[in-house]
Amino acid sequence: GGAGMGLRHSGSAAGDEPGTRPSRMSVSMQVAKWKAIVHHRKQQGARGLLINPEHSQFLQMWDCVTLVCLTFVAFVAPVQVSMLEAKFDLLFGINSAIDIIFLFDLILQFFLMYPKKTDYGYALEQDHRKIIRHYLKQWFIVDFLSIIPFDLIALLSNSKEMRGMKAVKVIRLMRLLKLV
Repeated sequence: GGAGMGLRHSGSAAGDEPGTRPSRMSVSMQVAKWKAIVHHRKQQGARGLLINPEHSQFLQMWDCVTLVCLTFVAFVAPVQVSMLEAKFDLLFGINSAIDIIFLFDLILQFFLMYPKKTDYGYALEQDHRKIIRHYLKQWFIVDFLSIIPFDLIALLSNSKEMRGMKAVKVIRLMRLLKLV
């Protein structure tokens, strides 16, 4: 859209002929139209960043990606936590990639509309501040704790004790709560 979008005359009203001054009615109608466009764009400014889960094709694909990651975590993480020590290998690389995916998912959750109960049933929350507050109260702690790269911290700190700490690694399994 351009700066003058929606403000052009159709040329059909009296006084709107080329070389004549537009009538007072058409100017006031144009101003009202312009105000409506500005108001709509202001409303869409905050909402434009939000993701409607009912209509987002990206979110459908993203859910498939996170489901694959959660499935990997469900099968590999228990074995890794119970039997394997942290080291730089293929499994470390895959886990790092999954951490990045879950970090992106954590950020995405701050923009994802959620269903809220209304007097007429359910509606999607469109107030960005309420969406943020809702996520912080619900899943943020679990999501945040589950993406802390304890293996990387252990490897970089060269701590033999940290590499073997099973209790700390169990936090990674908290991701599986999302499957419930």
